[in-house]
Amino acid sequence: MQKRGKILAGEDFSPLTDTYPLHPLTLEPRRHLDQPDMLRKRKEGVVDEMEQERQLWEKANPYFVERRWLKPEGYTEAPVYASVGEVKREKRRNARIKGGLTADNVDIKDDKHDPTTQYVKSPTFNSKSELNLNRKLKAYKEAKNLEANQETF
Repeated sequence: MQKRGKILAGEDFSPLTDTYPLHPLTLEPRRHLDQPDMLRKRKEGVVDEMEQERQLWEKANPYFVERRWLKPEGYTEAPVYASVGEVKREKRRNARIKGGLTADNVDIKDDKHDPTTQYVKSPTFNSKSELNLNRKLKAYKEAKNLEANQETF
């Protein structure tokens, strides 16, 4: 049998392939070794493209933008009070002092300063009546002092 100017014997059609020109892709080296390699490279290509798109998006839409800090109106570098609570505590302390009390609260359950039942050789007051008289005088002086400190509206 003769085809394209070549004589073919039996079922051997290999001489017929010489009559066709070379396909352009046969001259290029193979890009993939096998099908799993081809699938893996396709997946890597998609991942690389997505990474490039993400980087472009992040460049256009940054997560955090550096800004210059502007001082608010009336800002002071070293304020007298650091918080509103400090101001309240200071006012409460001054009010206690003005009222004749100690500056800070005293724990009434603290027994370090309680009188003892031991014998005292030279007491400040020799009798109960002298102690009561002294207490009354002290209370009177304290009341006068409070009256002077009292604010009138």
